[in-house]
Amino acid sequence: MLRRKSSFATSSSMQGEPKVSVKDEIIPVNPESPPPVSAPSLKSELIFLALIIVYVFILMYPFTIQGKALMPDTWRSIHPWAEGVDISENNASIYDTVLEYGPWYEYSQTCLKEGRIPHWNPWQFCGAPLYANRLIPFFYPPFIVAELIAHPHKIIAWFQFFNMILSGWGMYFLLRRWRMLQWVALGSSVLWLTCGAHFLPFPLWTLGVTGFPWLLWSLDGFLEKPGLRPVLFAGLITGLILMVGYPVLVVHLSYFTAIYFICRWWGTRRIGPGRLHWTIPILTLAAVYLLGAGISAIANYPAYKYSQETVRQVEGFTDRAYEREKRLLITPPEEAGVDPIYQEFGETIDSILPINGRGTQRAWQYGGIIVYLLAFLGILAGRPRARLLGILGFLFAIVIWIPKVYLVLIEILPAWGVTILLPFEVLNLIVYLLAACGIEALIGSASGNTGRWYPNLYGRWLF
Repeated sequence: MLRRKSSFATSSSMQGEPKVSVKDEIIPVNPESPPPVSAPSLKSELIFLALIIVYVFILMYPFTIQGKALMPDTWRSIHPWAEGVDISENNASIYDTVLEYGPWYEYSQTCLKEGRIPHWNPWQFCGAPLYANRLIPFFYPPFIVAELIAHPHKIIAWFQFFNMILSGWGMYFLLRRWRMLQWVALGSSVLWLTCGAHFLPFPLWTLGVTGFPWLLWSLDGFLEKPGLRPVLFAGLITGLILMVGYPVLVVHLSYFTAIYFICRWWGTRRIGPGRLHWTIPILTLAAVYLLGAGISAIANYPAYKYSQETVRQVEGFTDRAYEREKRLLITPPEEAGVDPIYQEFGETIDSILPINGRGTQRAWQYGGIIVYLLAFLGILAGRPRARLLGILGFLFAIVIWIPKVYLVLIEILPAWGVTILLPFEVLNLIVYLLAACGIEALIGSASGNTGRWYPNLYGRWLF
């Protein structure tokens, strides 16, 4: 099937399939892909971006309205973050936010205002490296702005406020590139911000996922219109991700991004003289990650050098802990006394609303039952992209639920062994992207239909 925006004449092909001929040019069209969305006005897009800011403002009301500092020992006592939490047993005062991020950010703010880089922290032990521990995103633009405008006790709150907005905007632009309606993109972006990875008192987790919707957006843009600009933008985003993102999340999500990009190239590769050769996506990914590595070296090189000199590395504590975690993954629960998969995932499966469990430390990888129902509808929606995401989600689910597969990948894939934690965050991101397709099925697509499976009927019955 073929399509052209301007006037055209139709004829029948030898196979009986309609074709469109315009000045001897034949333009192929995927019959499963939705028609292009008419370009909205800039004003209308700004309205939806502003609504995301309003949502983040409301979501963080203990800070934005009540003026509270963003600390786990206070936020765990406030509904809905206190869902399922016994505040009488609150041990949040020992959390990293209180002992590390809070005081470190305050000292970093002092250094910034004095015009120097916080290389050394004289207030810890008898003095210790600070910037090289990689937990101070000193050159990250949102962090710079937060330090310039915030009270010392509220740097984390302002920083997370900016991170949440950027994450929501990234998901919105990504879904708009997927030709979803503005209201669908808005609702899906809001849902994405309820993901446990946006655990507000812990910026490091949020920074691990914030950039990936933007990275997917730029790589999809390259497939739509190959050129240098999307590659440079993707390299910049990758550099920021590698600079500030938690390695536990970044490694797994980077592998997912690369697999997704190559699969999308295969599904959308051009035909005729303008098609993309198979080497193009490989070289593009190589350029993106090399550029990102170069940008992030300003933080990662000193962090690497410092990590080789730490006590836990020199004394072998890190290696022993790593081997213990590997053994725990394959030890039967009755022998180990704990089921690591249930400990990391199953303890929150009774959550109904996505926001539930935000106050629990292990909720970061969970989305909620409603999100998974919407993801199931998204697979039924019939979008080729949703089917691809469903397949990738199934593969990563195998890695999660069969730890022996994960341990094999540690020995094979470069950098995969940087963490022993299972790739819940990848499955989580996939589920939220599929949930966006499910919301589209319920609300409607730009073409006025919801796919050949008509999941809107099933969805209205289920809900």
